[in-house]
Amino acid sequence: MNILVVEDEKNLADALVKIISDAGYRCEAVYDGKAGLVSCESGLYDAAVMDVMLPIMNGFEVGSRLRREGNALPILMPLLYSGKFTPVIGMMQVTVFAMYFRAIKLPMAYLPLAKGDSRSYLLLEAIYDVLIVVAVMLAFPRWGLLGCGVAITVVGIIDFLVILIYTRLKYGYHMSCRVRLYAMLQLPFGILAYLVTFIRNPWAYWSIGILLGCASLMVSIQILRKKTTLWQSLKARVLRRFGHE
Repeated sequence: MNILVVEDEKNLADALVKIISDAGYRCEAVYDGKAGLVSCESGLYDAAVMDVMLPIMNGFEVGSRLRREGNALPILMPLLYSGKFTPVIGMMQVTVFAMYFRAIKLPMAYLPLAKGDSRSYLLLEAIYDVLIVVAVMLAFPRWGLLGCGVAITVVGIIDFLVILIYTRLKYGYHMSCRVRLYAMLQLPFGILAYLVTFIRNPWAYWSIGILLGCASLMVSIQILRKKTTLWQSLKARVLRRFGHE
């Protein structure tokens, strides 16, 4: 019986090959999803042991491709979760934008508390809670988890606009041009980060992701440095903390 091991961590793959070979089976290993697919299609193997997170193509993609081709090769895929939950990835990709608007609205959301107006704060929170529950209840039966992600994002944008309008009417708050500029500077990083989630190659995925994270961090640091008082305060806190340690 010939068994194929598809595992990108070479040490683990070699260990599996040794264990299976010692059990009396012929065993070979490949180290990425594309090579695994080609090997499975070759007809030389009777079964495959395949990891999920693989370079180029993940284990789910390899298995789906084989089944579409009518290939019934038995595949053992060690999982700590069920493939039924993979749609949550799309949901999380979409809700990244909800987190962006949440980060912008938080200073405004706490403005009522700063004014001692707890009723307004609770009112705004209640509006958000009701909207999110209703939106998810309407979206999930029709579009599943992806629909929930879209609903959460849409409600996040609505919540941001509601708080912006309420604080302007109630307290005369106006978002300055500089704050709007800072928000717009970070928006392209969010869009690019969302697009990066569709990259299949893990090296490109992590490389571009790290570069985007560093670029966004540098922009944030530059913004903080322009706020001299805030920058000095943060710097003093960090120095005190490490000084005590």
